[in-house]
Amino acid sequence: MRKKTYIGIFLGIVIFIMTVMFFYISGYRFTPLDAAKAHFDVGKNSVSLGDVDFGWGKVYLFKIPKGSRTVIAIKNGFLWRAPAAVYFDQTSAEVINTVGLLSYNGNNGQATVFAVETFDPNIAFVEAGPMGMRTTKEVKVGTPVIFSWDKAIQPTELKPKALTNNGVPLYEYRYPKNTNVISHDELKWYPVDSSLLSESINESPTIEYTGYNPETISADYIPNIEAVIEMYVITPQAYTDHWNWNIIAGNEKSDPSVGIVVAYYIQENTPNKPQFMIKHTIPGAGEVLITGFSGATIYLKSQKGHGTFTLTPNGENGGKVDWTPNS
Repeated sequence: MRKKTYIGIFLGIVIFIMTVMFFYISGYRFTPLDAAKAHFDVGKNSVSLGDVDFGWGKVYLFKIPKGSRTVIAIKNGFLWRAPAAVYFDQTSAEVINTVGLLSYNGNNGQATVFAVETFDPNIAFVEAGPMGMRTTKEVKVGTPVIFSWDKAIQPTELKPKALTNNGVPLYEYRYPKNTNVISHDELKWYPVDSSLLSESINESPTIEYTGYNPETISADYIPNIEAVIEMYVITPQAYTDHWNWNIIAGNEKSDPSVGIVVAYYIQENTPNKPQFMIKHTIPGAGEVLITGFSGATIYLKSQKGHGTFTLTPNGENGGKVDWTPNS
């Protein structure tokens, strides 16, 4: 009888040890951090860059000798396990790097995390996210900044941009343009393809305005932008005084040689719903960019000329455009 008892205890211990080994080898741990570090693609020499807690799971960003890793740890009962990781191998130094990216859609929930690190002092902000969920964060040189959404979002839908202090886009995270052959490695940061932007980075236009504070911002933040992108190619930089006017510029899709300036007049009681639109066409100007403003005057420029758009109070006469082609 005693012998059978010993055998039963021994078998119980063996089963317990095998069960523990199975869970351990499978990556289960008591804490989410230990589970994330147990992922085969992370390793013990990793350094944490930050994390995002979704309740049902936790996403960690790690720096490793070969680059960076983004790992999601999911709770299973009282244990945690990391089923997925995304890696970025950095073989050369860049002025801006993506150090974290993960989109997860599972039975537990959905999550998207995006992280970027910059070494360009001209970059003051980074914005990312699809329309209606877009977020802007201030960045500092050498310090990663993390974006997160409780929804699974495809990386191409995030459309991240790195901006100057004046809202001028410097870099954008995308696949290369004008090519039909694309690999995953080519999804990275590219300088904004516009010779106009380099001239406006260091501009600090004098603001002489007695009303609300005007500023140059990303066009993504202009309300009702969707109403015009079907007809026009809108340049990234836009103007707003947040109360009277929203101004965007670009060129017509049907005839790219025709530049356009579009002004939304904002009713006082509905600042987030512009009431009507004023459009000025500039034949032969091509893509027009807003480069600055002073009072009610918006400064415009393209590769083919320069000019101004003068706002008219309360939308009277629709404003005025003066344009001078390059000689």
